[in-house]
Amino acid sequence: MGPAKAIPTFDLVSLRMHQDPQSPTAKPRIRVYLSLIFASIVLTACPPKTPTQSQIVDSRIAALTASESIYKADALANNQRAGQWLQYKSVDEYGEPTLLTYKLISSDGFNHSIEVVEEDYHGSFASYIELRYDPGRDVENLEVKRALTRHGEGAPKESSSEDLAVKKSYYRALASQLFTPWNQGVLDEDIVVGAGQFQGCLKLEMALTIVGLSFRADTWHHPFLPLNGMVRAERTDGTEGTIELVDFGLDGAHSLVLDAVR
Repeated sequence: MGPAKAIPTFDLVSLRMHQDPQSPTAKPRIRVYLSLIFASIVLTACPPKTPTQSQIVDSRIAALTASESIYKADALANNQRAGQWLQYKSVDEYGEPTLLTYKLISSDGFNHSIEVVEEDYHGSFASYIELRYDPGRDVENLEVKRALTRHGEGAPKESSSEDLAVKKSYYRALASQLFTPWNQGVLDEDIVVGAGQFQGCLKLEMALTIVGLSFRADTWHHPFLPLNGMVRAERTDGTEGTIELVDFGLDGAHSLVLDAVR
C-alpha cells in the first residue's frame, strides 16, 4: 500500500452557513460529502495492484481445460506447415511451472523459421530462429541462419554472426526439438494429457532445452500432432520433471518477436 495522496477537503463551516444542519435536506447532503471523502481516502491510499508474473502464469494455467478428444494411432501426420504450434506445461524438480509454446512461423520444406516462447515465474523469453534443415537428414546438418531474442516486453535483440558462432550448439538444440525421427521406433504406446488421449505414440529418448537448461528425457510423440508431435516428456537425468501437452493448433501461429520488430 503506497503513501496516501492529498485528500480533497470540504468546508463544513461554510456549508452550515448556507444550510441549517437540522433541516431535512442538510443531513443527507452532509452524509454524501462524508461518503465522498471516505471513497477518496480508499482510492488514493490503496491503488489497484498489478498482477505479479507468478500470478499471471498461475492464472493462465488455472484457465486450461482438459480435452476429451481421442486421436487414433493411424491419424495422419501434419508436420511442417507454417502456422502450426504446440503448447506445454513443464514442471521442474521444485514444482515450479513453465508454459512453453513452439511455433512454426514459415517453412518451404528446407528453410524454416521457428519461435520458442518460455514463460515462468521470473518472466518471459522468446527466441526466433531462421534455419535450413532437411527433416530427413541428421540434426547435425541443421544450419542456423539468424536468431533474435526478446525478454518480456523489451525490444528484440538480433544475434551477430559472432553470437551465432558462440551459441551455435544452443540454437541448434533448441531448433532440433521441433523435428522428430519418426523411423526410430514403433507407434505402440497410449498417453493421456491435458490436450487429449493419444493412441499409438512413438517413444524416444531425446535431449531437450528449456529455460536455458539442457537435459535428457523419455519423450512420446504422436503423428497427428504438428512439428515434433511431442505429447509428454519425463526427465531421465536423475532429477524430477515433466512436460505435458496442454494445447495445439494446425494454423494461426505468429511471431511475437517479429511483431515487435515491425
